[in-house]
Amino acid sequence: MKPAVSKPFIAVVCVICAAGAMGEYFAPQAENSGNAAELAAPVRPKDPQRQAQAVDAPAKGDLRDRIKRLAMRAPQSDVGDLFAADIPPPVAQPQPKRLARAAAPAFPFTYMGALQDGDARVVFLTSADDRVITARANQTIDGVYRIEHIDAHTMTVNYLPLHQSQSIPLDRLR
Repeated sequence: MKPAVSKPFIAVVCVICAAGAMGEYFAPQAENSGNAAELAAPVRPKDPQRQAQAVDAPAKGDLRDRIKRLAMRAPQSDVGDLFAADIPPPVAQPQPKRLARAAAPAFPFTYMGALQDGDARVVFLTSADDRVITARANQTIDGVYRIEHIDAHTMTVNYLPLHQSQSIPLDRLR
């Protein structure tokens, strides 16, 4: 809802009313006075009746003239309303989600046993579809896993899509 009178107009009227209360400083001056010291000093009415009139309230016509003069010379500001409530509240910035590092899936083969073939060790694995796979070190299984190293207790397997190594304990899988 917009007020009927603008805020700058109300401010000007308040200033004028405060100035009117101090009427002795704003009393009309003689126009033909040429003394600079007289012009610089505030004019004080010498007449007690005029002094009472200046202190109580300025004349209506005089007040209207002052309002018009002040309204004409009132500075226009581009600052706007300093107390406006239409400032939006700050928006919280969403934190970027950190993606979890992709992990290699669990080794999908079951260890059945091992055989020592000279210097190389051969392991026997079964898949989910009951295939039996024999594997040696540096051999690739299904194009996805490469056997890096086999010893008596562990087998090191590299998951090729993510280049992640897994160490699989052979004692526990039996």
